[in-house]
Amino acid sequence: MITSISLLGFVGDFLLIFSWIPKAIRTIKAGKTNEGLTFISIYVLASLILTIYAFLISDLVFIILNLSVTLISGINVYYKLNPREKNHLGTKAKKL
Repeated sequence: MITSISLLGFVGDFLLIFSWIPKAIRTIKAGKTNEGLTFISIYVLASLILTIYAFLISDLVFIILNLSVTLISGINVYYKLNPREKNHLGTKAKKL
């Protein structure tokens, strides 16, 4: 059963997750990111650890949030390590 407190957490999840989506879309379209590899790596690792923690304490609000952030941040890791020279339209990728 979802309590009003859990509902508040899910609303927070929704807002945070959807605030990341435009950045992820820009990264995918550009085929690269200007974020530093150290920052991205620490961020993904921290999100992954928090996801594991959330599973261990069975907190669905934080499982959804941290798993989503880990996956979205993984996009930055992928494009940092594998920058695309051309975007999906076949033109040169823009510098960020």
